Amino acid sequence: MAILMIYDKDNLHADPEKEYRGCYKKGYVVEVFEDDKPYVNPPAHPFVILQVTGVTKAQVENYMNQWQRAITYNVIQRSVPLDGWRLEIKATNANVSGKGHLTRVKVEEFITNWGGQIVNVVQNGVRFDISIFSIVKSRNFWGRDVSPIVFTEVSYDQGAGVHRVSADYNAVPFPPGMTMEAFEKMFSDAVTEKDGTVVSNTGGVIIFDIGRDVVIQMVRDEIQQSSEGTICRRQKYLAPAFVDQIIADGRVMTATAAQVAPYVKTG
Repeated sequence: MAILMIYDKDNLHADPEKEYRGCYKKGYVVEVFEDDKPYVNPPAHPFVILQVTGVTKAQVENYMNQWQRAITYNVIQRSVPLDGWRLEIKATNANVSGKGHLTRVKVEEFITNWGGQIVNVVQNGVRFDISIFSIVKSRNFWGRDVSPIVFTEVSYDQGAGVHRVSADYNAVPFPPGMTMEAFEKMFSDAVTEKDGTVVSNTGGVIIFDIGRDVVIQMVRDEIQQSSEGTICRRQKYLAPAFVDQIIADGRVMTATAAQVAPYVKTG
């Protein structure tokens, strides 16, 4: 026998997305115990106990599984001269109620800040154009607003996968106390931190080399990190009406797995 501790009310949050992925709801299994686990009888609100006969703890622990976000991306088209791609990203683990679907609204800012441009929307995903140069001159690549800086692609060695880029920062408004020399050093350090190679940095213009593989890995890491997370706190739950039955029975009920099965819902 397995003992299920179940939540008996709906928790709320002002943000619907945060509520869905983070709040306990009526019917969510909070914990699963072996049948020798002592518990307070009857349990206090907001918990009820369901003792399921004919199953073990291991067989019902999946009632506590969460819906986790999962993103895949595929290359639709490659532009060798521009060192760019048309990519498609899709959510592959949206739940049955539609939560976790990938929409333009959810990803446009992210894609734009990496120098990409959405070209069309597909089912549960989007397609967008992006290139190494567009990434290198993007906000997310540098981690700050770089709109006053004028980036120019000086050259691109296709064989080596290396881009030479110049960045004119003469129009950048320096904060109080910042000198041109200090900004030159800060920019050079930023290039080096990204595994780039500074060719020159003088007169308010820095020229540097950056490898394709370095840039691609940065974006991949960011996509992976951003795509991780919970869509919904539970994949499965017990029907609220069934929880009401348990409450009516004194907050503790014993039932077989077959009796419980019709009340198990998927979120």
